[in-house]
Amino acid sequence: MVALDELIETLADNPNITIELGAHTDSRGGDADNISLSQRRAQSVVNYLISKGVTSDRLTAKGYGESDPKTVDTKLAQQYPFLKDGTVLTEEYISKLPDSDLQEIAHQINRRTEFRVLRTDYSAQK
Repeated sequence: MVALDELIETLADNPNITIELGAHTDSRGGDADNISLSQRRAQSVVNYLISKGVTSDRLTAKGYGESDPKTVDTKLAQQYPFLKDGTVLTEEYISKLPDSDLQEIAHQINRRTEFRVLRTDYSAQK
């Protein structure tokens, strides 16, 4: 869990921030199921961070389901040359990829958990 350990380090280095852990699914499955699944995934990350000593009131779990497909950035486009920078990995786009292996890669990219800073003025309650 190298990425999560790096996040723990970032939080330790920045004790005044709070973050949202936002989990996303691919487009397969029903909307309600995907919201529930993504919420459980986000909460799992929060639970891990808490188990490593991060204060729970600095963390918010949010499941987005399939509502926010990944937009390909330069790094992803370099890693996966069949994807173009700026492309949004919608269900429609993925279904038009030429083979199932490429479609699966795009679905995997959509299945992710990201963090964003919510506040920069956090102060621990004493």
